[in-house]
Amino acid sequence: MESSVAFKQGKAAAALAAIVTQQRFTATEIEDRVRRIETTLLTQSRHLRQPNFERIHSRDLEILFGACDQAIFRGCFSNALGNTPLRFRLSSRVSFVFEGTRLQGRVNRVTKRATVLVEDAAGQRYSDGRSYRKYYVPLAALEALSSSSVPDSPPSVNAQSV
Repeated sequence: MESSVAFKQGKAAAALAAIVTQQRFTATEIEDRVRRIETTLLTQSRHLRQPNFERIHSRDLEILFGACDQAIFRGCFSNALGNTPLRFRLSSRVSFVFEGTRLQGRVNRVTKRATVLVEDAAGQRYSDGRSYRKYYVPLAALEALSSSSVPDSPPSVNAQSV
């Protein structure tokens, strides 16, 4: 997820800081808030049908953010942002470990697992003129990459090369 938003200075930002640092919920309150967030997400999403989802749309991230903001932070994030638009997108650049080697590539398709294309001279040639090897990777084994970071210690992966 990427976002580049600066919080407004003033009352909303101060209220947000106070709420974030002073949050104390009982187990029952946490369960209630999680249920409210799940209900909001499943009610408003055109893509999700169950709370433990395997895929998500970027619009669902916006819904999730709003639901969490209301249920946990009483709308303080929205108030601090004011009219500043907040956009979410899923990263297509990922890394994973295959047979002990960290690979980096781009997500080409997501179902119950991701199809990741890794540049490889010996791979299949695609319409962009580059050659890629295709890997089927469990979603939990993927780590999103940004242009400025590469994770150091990956989880073990049960990726499958095609």
